Amino acid sequence: GVDVNMTLNSEGLVSSMSIYFRYLHQEGRNNDIYKHNYTLSYNSEKQLTKVEGDLYIENYDKNNNLEYAKVNESMMLTWENGNLVKVDRIYTEVEKVGDPDGGRSWTATLEYDNTPNACKQYTKGLSKIRFFWGEYGIEQLFMLGLFGIGPAKLPTSISTVDAKHSTSYQYTYTLNNNGTVATEKSS
Repeated sequence: GVDVNMTLNSEGLVSSMSIYFRYLHQEGRNNDIYKHNYTLSYNSEKQLTKVEGDLYIENYDKNNNLEYAKVNESMMLTWENGNLVKVDRIYTEVEKVGDPDGGRSWTATLEYDNTPNACKQYTKGLSKIRFFWGEYGIEQLFMLGLFGIGPAKLPTSISTVDAKHSTSYQYTYTLNNNGTVATEKSS
């Protein structure tokens, strides 16, 4: 199961968060444990600009040998003209037993056309950038506004690049009469 604890700032935005996740293996292995602690920062426009955190992972290989890692994470979000245009994430292993990889980094870039984001909401595509905790189902909280306001326009493209992979998704939208997103499709 997942336990999430959040602290809100005076604006009602998440300023810190801790996540405890236990993964239950079905094949007789010991359970994996993930502990995250995050601090979040926002600009004067209530847009998320920085996430810093630490992560402790305790997992077991198929022979029940313990592997663990202590990791520092940092993510910087760049906004231009009210739109999120770039996300840089750095993931650095501080200590590891098992298969060390030293750390990773990736960059997400976003492109827009002129379609306004009427409520400045985070869309499904934006919430899947994996602001560290996407695998825990936290992305829906972005869509509720707990992590600040989204971009002024709706993104048409989100691309991510790291040392081993690159992905790119194109987005199209159908809007309601009030300008909010009715449907979102990715390809």
